[in-house]
Amino acid sequence: MTIRFLGLLAGAVPVLLLAGGCRKDACERGEDDCDPLTECIATLDGYACTACPNGWEDVHGDGTECRDLDECALGTDNCAPQGTCTNQAGGFSCGACPAGYLDTHGDGTVCDDVDECDAGTDDCDALAVCINVIGGFFCGACPSGYEDTHGDGTLCTDLDECALETDNCDPAVTCTDVDGGFECGPCPEGYEDIHGDGLVCGDEDECALEEDDCDPVAQCVNTPGGFYCGPCPPGDADPNENGTLCEPSCGDGVREPLEGCDDGNRDNGDGCNDACIVEGTGLAVFSGGGNSMFLTVSDAGVVYLGAFTGGAPLRIHAVAPDGTVTQDIFVPEITSSGSGAAVGEDFYLGGSRNADPWGTFIHKWSPTGGLSTICFEEIAYYYGFAAPDPSTFYLGDFAEIRTVTGADSSTVYREFRGADILWDPVGERLLAVSGDTLYEDDGVDDFYPLYTFEAGNPGLPAIDDAGYLYVPCWEEWGDEHDRIPCPSGALWVVAPDGSEAAPLVDSAHLVHRVAYDPAQDELVLQMVPYLYRVPLDEGGAR
Repeated sequence: MTIRFLGLLAGAVPVLLLAGGCRKDACERGEDDCDPLTECIATLDGYACTACPNGWEDVHGDGTECRDLDECALGTDNCAPQGTCTNQAGGFSCGACPAGYLDTHGDGTVCDDVDECDAGTDDCDALAVCINVIGGFFCGACPSGYEDTHGDGTLCTDLDECALETDNCDPAVTCTDVDGGFECGPCPEGYEDIHGDGLVCGDEDECALEEDDCDPVAQCVNTPGGFYCGPCPPGDADPNENGTLCEPSCGDGVREPLEGCDDGNRDNGDGCNDACIVEGTGLAVFSGGGNSMFLTVSDAGVVYLGAFTGGAPLRIHAVAPDGTVTQDIFVPEITSSGSGAAVGEDFYLGGSRNADPWGTFIHKWSPTGGLSTICFEEIAYYYGFAAPDPSTFYLGDFAEIRTVTGADSSTVYREFRGADILWDPVGERLLAVSGDTLYEDDGVDDFYPLYTFEAGNPGLPAIDDAGYLYVPCWEEWGDEHDRIPCPSGALWVVAPDGSEAAPLVDSAHLVHRVAYDPAQDELVLQMVPYLYRVPLDEGGAR
């Protein structure tokens, strides 16, 4: 082969002339090592490679090796932060904008927040507020009166406050559920709607307002939502049997059911007084004191009479043996009901409060030390109190009797419904009254009937030092507060073994409470509005 070199012109690239006139440079001969992504350029002394294209790294800086750049890893992409970046050979691609964002340019480079609340694409309940956030939204809480069914504000369901008993209507009115709340009905007759919305119904005192129909000589007693008439005074007949009409009848020689005696005259001093009541030793007279709560006598002969005043505080009359009212004791914590029990020369008092907190106080009254609080018990309903000694007390609840031996030592002693209770110091047992039966506690696990009355219901008895029980017995008719003595006498006498002794037929008229004075061996009787003393050896009880 014949090879010839041609002369070089200025700026000309040297070429190799081959025989036959063909010319090839190093690039054409394939003698370069340029990367496939670069271009080979012939030079005077050989060749040169062009730079790597965008998206590739020129590894050696001479175009001989191009390596893909990961723009996603290097952060040199322009994808929206909310989207995704995917590396590709020589470049990258942007993923779609996520839910809650708008792909503004359609290429994933700009994702703008979508306001679902404004667009109405949220699923919040109409009662819950929609709150937009970047990339989404959330629902506010359901309003008062609604339940957040799913816990996220997407479904608000009306709450029936009446069925759930979360309303604050007065217990005397009807609660009606409405959407998102409730409405209280009107207060019933006999009550005043204090705020005009059924939330608080205050009792109307028909007696104070003179809206009762009681006879002028019969006491009107206000009750929640109504009233009742007390008995006609001794010597008057009650033809309507409800205290609305009182007619004199005493002294006609015929002993009527409402008369303790009738010797044919109304003379005093002959054993049957002008009110047809067996004459005992008269004590204090309390005007309007018909609703006594307890009667007890201390070893010193002091009579304590708990008086219902129609509201707080409880008032206790202290009456000396000669009938002098020595003191009125006020107990502000007791606002509903109470009972007392004399122990030695002191007496102890249990009573309930119908305000927050609801429960029962135990107090001690000492003639020298005054009133002091022993403890407070949170029980639902107060029904009775007994005190065997200065350190042990029994409290009657709605369905149980509790033992209290200290401020924090209350335990359930017995299950017993109707816990009007009394401690018998002679028999060393607990007595209880329920319905027409007097019960005794066996001291182990139960109460057993001691005596059942054929007619009427028994009250709490007095117990003399021989163990005889003197029980006021009532025959109920009409309203539960309208009572007359049992046909066989105002006081029943029950022997210690539960057998019946001779009833004190003529001992009293309409006895409300009875207590025993151990110092004088006498019964103290409350016959509204009087207190009487009756010596047992003269009353024929034993």
